[in-house]
Amino acid sequence: MRSSALLSFITANSAVKVNPFREPMKLNHRRFLLLLTAAALSTVLALPSTRWVVGVQVGSALHLCHPIEGIFDYITPHAPNSYTGLAAFDQKRVHMVLAHHPNDFPLQMGAVMPYSTGGLFARGSLRALISHFPDTPSLYANLLRCDAAGPVRLERPEIDSLTGERPEKSSLRPVPSPANLASYDQTAATGERLDPDNAYFPFVRSAGLFAAHRDSDGLAALRRDAAKPIWKEYFWDEATGKQHLYIEAFGNRSAVSQAAFMAMTFLPQYTALRHAAYLAVSKAIAEEQNGDPDSGLAIRRSLTHLGGLMRIQSAHWSARRQGSELRRSRQ
Repeated sequence: MRSSALLSFITANSAVKVNPFREPMKLNHRRFLLLLTAAALSTVLALPSTRWVVGVQVGSALHLCHPIEGIFDYITPHAPNSYTGLAAFDQKRVHMVLAHHPNDFPLQMGAVMPYSTGGLFARGSLRALISHFPDTPSLYANLLRCDAAGPVRLERPEIDSLTGERPEKSSLRPVPSPANLASYDQTAATGERLDPDNAYFPFVRSAGLFAAHRDSDGLAALRRDAAKPIWKEYFWDEATGKQHLYIEAFGNRSAVSQAAFMAMTFLPQYTALRHAAYLAVSKAIAEEQNGDPDSGLAIRRSLTHLGGLMRIQSAHWSARRQGSELRRSRQ
């Protein structure tokens, strides 16, 4: 009896006592969090600079739009492809900005470079700027970037042997016309004359020379690169010009626009440079196999120097990665 009474006493006193104020406190805490979340969401929806984030997220969740397309539509609602498709009122605003900044090359270039197609169809519009900016290296660098997207493409069987692609694919690739190759070489030569310390122009020029099967001239361009201390591609001018033009015409929308304008910049020149490096390495291997290791080593040294410049001075991660690959070409 005593043991059972003692057990009942311990059980009764060890039971968890319910706090009558605990459940209401939990409920108030949840209400506070819900109200805080609703207030934050209302603030985001109320501010024009952040309202688009909710729209992009909801549209992406409901499969109404791609998130990248939603971001681009926010940044360029007036210009889905280029400024030529604007309404008359918006075109007037753009033309007023261009008229107020006639000597601002990045801004003028931003007006003629399309958005969705990169620089593929901007060659003619860019060349029209030569009369006003004849001594601007950036203009010629960006012309070469546009040409590398299609009119001048370096595709040769020697590259396939190093990249692992099937050689039969080369017969299906378009061959650059002599006129396009000549124009490309003249553009690169002008850029090299205007910016003599920049290794970018001889390197990208070698791609056109290799495409024209002028291999000795292409290797000579690479040898000139070995003495140049600067690497500058000027592609940032397109993104800077587009952003400047858009802010001047339609106002600043958010900091996201700067990254998005850069993301819309087409960079086909890296394929041309990589193929030129592959072809140069194949020439170095051929020289070494023919008993002339010094010539092969000179080619590799030029590529190593270029790789160091690209890895250290380039403003784009793709060029820095390609520079690291070129640094290993000496092995």
